[in-house]
Amino acid sequence: MPEPGELNSGTDTLDGRTANEFIELAGGSTEDELAGPDRGLEHSALYAVIFLVLVGGAMLLSNNLVWGSGPALHTMMETVGTLLAFLVGALALVRYYSRKQVTFLLIGCGFLGAAILDLNHVVSTIPVLLEASLIADGVEPAAMYAWTWTAGRVYLSLFLFVSLLSWRQEVREGRTEAIPEMSVYGTALLLTVSNLLFFQFVEPATFQSPNWVVNRPAEFIPGIFFALAFIGYYRKGSWRRDQFEHWMLVSLLIGALAHGAFMAFSEQRWDAMFDAAHLLKILSYTAILTGLLSSVYETFTREARVLEALTRSNDALAREVDFRSKTEQAVKESSERLQRFLDNANDLIQSVGPGGRFLYVNTSWKQVLGYTDDQLDAMRVFDIVRPEHRAQFEAELNRVLEGGEPRRYNVEYLAADGRVVILSGSTQAQFVGDKAVATQSILRDVTEQRLAERRLDESQRNLEALVENTGDSIWSVDRQHRLITLN
Repeated sequence: MPEPGELNSGTDTLDGRTANEFIELAGGSTEDELAGPDRGLEHSALYAVIFLVLVGGAMLLSNNLVWGSGPALHTMMETVGTLLAFLVGALALVRYYSRKQVTFLLIGCGFLGAAILDLNHVVSTIPVLLEASLIADGVEPAAMYAWTWTAGRVYLSLFLFVSLLSWRQEVREGRTEAIPEMSVYGTALLLTVSNLLFFQFVEPATFQSPNWVVNRPAEFIPGIFFALAFIGYYRKGSWRRDQFEHWMLVSLLIGALAHGAFMAFSEQRWDAMFDAAHLLKILSYTAILTGLLSSVYETFTREARVLEALTRSNDALAREVDFRSKTEQAVKESSERLQRFLDNANDLIQSVGPGGRFLYVNTSWKQVLGYTDDQLDAMRVFDIVRPEHRAQFEAELNRVLEGGEPRRYNVEYLAADGRVVILSGSTQAQFVGDKAVATQSILRDVTEQRLAERRLDESQRNLEALVENTGDSIWSVDRQHRLITLN
């Protein structure tokens, strides 16, 4: 049977708190605060300046007929661009695996694939290799330049545009990876290999239309995708606080204008518009690299601050656990002392449920009445009350359960060996909230006292009967000879 004062062994936990709540409890900053202040106005101003400068520069360079560089500058710029593309792709994947977001996976695969295609562009346009290709395949130099340049740019613009679509799908479906990781790698590999093998079956074209207003209309294909990605990410709004998305918007804007305002209007290789477009490609890669470096830095800074905050939280929780452990130990010791006090009390102490089932009896109760725990588990208190006392005793328990004040009463129990034990005491109700869940009684064994009183009463009545029925006159007087009693 349960003993009074026993503690519930279950312990309260701190489950349900989010990481932000832990950080706040530890005095740290939440993730929203770590994202940075709102710089929407200054970022928008920068986009406007970039647009105006590049459009104005395109208008100025379009009339420059003197400029002419050569293949050496082109090879150098494309080599730098290729290295930057590899670096951006690798860093984007590092960022993806530090905190998985499919946007970074697509950007990483897009730049790595573009780096391979850019490398193909560099190799294919090296003068020595280009001459060998012309002799073997009869391919025009301008066609090789145009095709290999545009292939890599279309590839990259598509992946950046799809990264926006994947984010929108994540928002709709409410999950962090809307596109499976391996499918992204597989698609990137397939598209890259397909581009590289395309020359084995199709002769490259120049993509030039001298009779049109736009000399290279094919340049609008990557330009449109860069522009659509820019509009989508701009409408997303994270660029106001997120440094990576801010610099990606800069990269997308430069990429869109490099194709739509510069390369599309290039009339021949190595003219001013041609070289400017290649330089802007490097600048666009540099911009997104800057964003990735900022993102990786902010990610590791945030993780460090979260770790610091969680460390403080763990220290606080350790102190709380220690305090709770000490409190529980003190309560346990107090309960044990109370248990020993109840068990060693001379009075009979019992706790009974509303239906009369025994919840607890102390050692003295068992010693006086002689019942075992197994017997008590199968009995109700009314089973051991003498029949002529049951109704009165049950009425007393019900009165207390209904909120009545405790009062003294006598009750006669039947012991296990058949003896009648006369008890005197009082009962009070135990409440949980407004509901009475048990009665607690403190009773004293007054059997010998009540039997002695009964014997004395019987002896006195016998003496009175003898005095009243004798034939002699019997009287008593006090010291003043006043008559006190007479028969």
